[in-house]
Amino acid sequence: MKEGLVLLKNNIALTTTLIVSKELERPHKTIIKIINDYMKQFEQFGSIKYHNCKKQGHFENDTTISNNVNFYYLNEEHLTFLIMMLRVKKNENDKVLNFKIKITRAFSQMKNIITELKLNHSDEEWKKIREESKKIRLEETNQIKNLVEYAKKNGSNNAEKYYTHYSNLIWKYLFDVRINYKNKIDILSPNQLHTVMQGEHIIKNCIAEGIENNIDYHKIYDNTRDKIKLLASLIEITRIPQFEQVSML
Repeated sequence: MKEGLVLLKNNIALTTTLIVSKELERPHKTIIKIINDYMKQFEQFGSIKYHNCKKQGHFENDTTISNNVNFYYLNEEHLTFLIMMLRVKKNENDKVLNFKIKITRAFSQMKNIITELKLNHSDEEWKKIREESKKIRLEETNQIKNLVEYAKKNGSNNAEKYYTHYSNLIWKYLFDVRINYKNKIDILSPNQLHTVMQGEHIIKNCIAEGIENNIDYHKIYDNTRDKIKLLASLIEITRIPQFEQVSML
């Protein structure tokens, strides 16, 4: 997925110094230095802290950036102040102006999305379905726990990974996932929540049936995957997130 200019993190619209560096074609260390030099002023617009991630995407071949990149998340006020502090040459005016227009629109779009998500979460139908999904998720997790113990007894050395492997079946086959966002459940529609519950029912039942019939733990996974893929063939595969040009962390 093409990275968006504005990200959703803990229901807050943010960009990053990496994105600013990329869009304005400025060395990342230059952006960081401005923030460090004027930290007290930046913090008047909200807390701002270092974060760390592995170098990837646009920065993979950038030798001026270390493999583990330190960067800042920026809210809209941070960004506005940062652009004010940048020294802009005459031949850069158009580039900076175009970036301002693009990112202002992106912040506006993300704010609308946050409003929509808040309305969604206050909807009684959504809350009811979410509570039901929590119960089914707990039942599924308990069955995976049983499978982990079952697999260990039968020689598995990596059984603890089943919690992730089985959960990933839902996101891999039942949705068009275009984000790397831990709390995917929070941004699902009621219909998408229903789909998750269907998948978790299948996982729970396949594991219980497999253990009861003393089926090899590898085969239990294969059977579960096949049933999830069958469900995928019978439903409409919807996108996560439902919104265009949005990245979430």
